[in-house]
Amino acid sequence: MLRYLSLFLALVFYGLSTTLQKKALKYISLRNMLKIHAYVTFILYALFWYFFSREYRAWPYFYPMLSALTSALGFILYYEALKFSSASLVALITSLYAVVSFVLSVIFLGECPAWNNYTGFALIIAGLLFIYKKGSGKNISFKGLILTLSATILWGCWGFLSKKAYEHAGEPELLGSFALMVILIFSLYAGRLKKDEEDSATVHRGDKVAILSVVITAAASLLFYFSIGRMPATFVIPVISGYPLITIISAAVLLRERLTGRQLFASVLIICGIMLFFIF
Repeated sequence: MLRYLSLFLALVFYGLSTTLQKKALKYISLRNMLKIHAYVTFILYALFWYFFSREYRAWPYFYPMLSALTSALGFILYYEALKFSSASLVALITSLYAVVSFVLSVIFLGECPAWNNYTGFALIIAGLLFIYKKGSGKNISFKGLILTLSATILWGCWGFLSKKAYEHAGEPELLGSFALMVILIFSLYAGRLKKDEEDSATVHRGDKVAILSVVITAAASLLFYFSIGRMPATFVIPVISGYPLITIISAAVLLRERLTGRQLFASVLIICGIMLFFIF
């Protein structure tokens, strides 16, 4: 029962996190958002590494550090994309990172695709073609689409490199590597951004939403690792891939976002494609 509860909470937290991060960016600058994400994540993941890791040699951290680098860079592009796109569509497109990871595994690790992979991929491509129509809708701009796809590719590289990392390390080492990389990369990027003048009351409200969003993102990751360690990946990944539905619902409630009929149809195609891609 506990493993199913953890999977359900991971699904809800992943879906809700994008909505909260979009809401936080309405009140605070990207500069502040990145700093909050860096500090909160570093504290949570570094503590997890400290209490659960028993690996202190340097060489097993090579792939974890590479995967953490691609994840951190993907988060920067993801936050940039949220400024130009709706939370619903950003969550929907970035959920394709697992498909990118699979494609990389086929190319570099020799994994063999099955019929469901091809069918799922076809549905995903069809859905993506429906997402953006030039000159229509305000949910996503061309720049937002490019940023979102770029974040998705980087997160796909993260997933692939995490597979390689598991040959030498475990979850504590992966999370510890991310703790270190996120504080370095986010701090460097935030330092290059212009410091905006913001209303103190608005900033305080945005800070609280930002902290909550980062905490539930971290919790979702830990719950996901817990679930996939106790249930088949062929069950966990299709369930988790439905998190954009949570984002669509929560964004409609908290952000008053509404997708067009075309985009809703695209959402159905993409989510069905991802689930079919991994369900067998």
